[in-house]
Amino acid sequence: MNHKILVIDDDSGIREFLRETLSKLGYRVFCAQSGEEAVETATRNTPDLAICDVVMPNMDGLETLNRLKKLNTDIPVIMISGVSTHEMLINAINQGALDFISKPFSLIQIKQVIKQALNQRANKPADGRSPMTHLMREGYLTLLSMVNTMLEIKNSYLRNHSQKVAEHSHRIAMAMKLPDEQVEVIHYAALLHDIGKVGVNDAVLLKPGKLDEYEWLDIKSHPLIGRSMIEPIKLFRAEEPLIYHHHEWFDGTGYPDKLGDEKIPLGARIISIADAYDAMTSERPYRKAMVPKTALKIIEESCGKQFDPKIGKTFISIVKE
Repeated sequence: MNHKILVIDDDSGIREFLRETLSKLGYRVFCAQSGEEAVETATRNTPDLAICDVVMPNMDGLETLNRLKKLNTDIPVIMISGVSTHEMLINAINQGALDFISKPFSLIQIKQVIKQALNQRANKPADGRSPMTHLMREGYLTLLSMVNTMLEIKNSYLRNHSQKVAEHSHRIAMAMKLPDEQVEVIHYAALLHDIGKVGVNDAVLLKPGKLDEYEWLDIKSHPLIGRSMIEPIKLFRAEEPLIYHHHEWFDGTGYPDKLGDEKIPLGARIISIADAYDAMTSERPYRKAMVPKTALKIIEESCGKQFDPKIGKTFISIVKE
């Protein structure tokens, strides 16, 4: 059976992306550019699932959700938004949303959530996390991302760093053909890998010269601080060791625990390379940005010492392509 999916978004780019992507996955896709059009479409042809933007003119996403649920309470509705807040998440849950995905979203997220939603509707056990768990993870991620935003405001050189590290890490994980669930964990951990820097002295982070012994100890504390921030949130247990170990070196000389080779979690080894590359190709208080060619050469020369050789080779190939 080809499930029918209704995509509702006033952004034509998002609509066409989802139409093309979901059609390739075998779904029958209907699109609406407004809440009013979505209700009309759903009245004529009841969808098996709806994906609805929150922020739209006239009838917003929450009102559209409400109207769709009045038509058929069994329609699973996934909300998407680029400006999600905790209040918005709670309102969506209260009005019957099955899940909530923040923009920019990945194809993996969309595939997982749709599969879980349709499995749940068919009363089949969903593999991986339940939609509600995913919704809660997105909510916590939104709140934790505010900490990253604070860091970026205070330290301009960190602007977009976590997002770029997440994008590089995601590409590496995909190229390595890791399972979707593992790719998502790596992506989330990369987004949060530097969250512990909120506990590091700003004077150390912004110092233009060489750090002394005590300043290095301050810098080296950020994985531990990051882990202590994530640890109480049980929904991020899989991400926690990746955040904690992303500064370990393949030869065992890194920190915080001097782990080596495959004793370092795979995701942490991936994030380590993505983190180093973005740091090298971005301006820092103590040096100018390197050109990508120079950064790639350093990564290549550091494989077997700082970086996992196989992952390093994969990343170099991705960037060159």
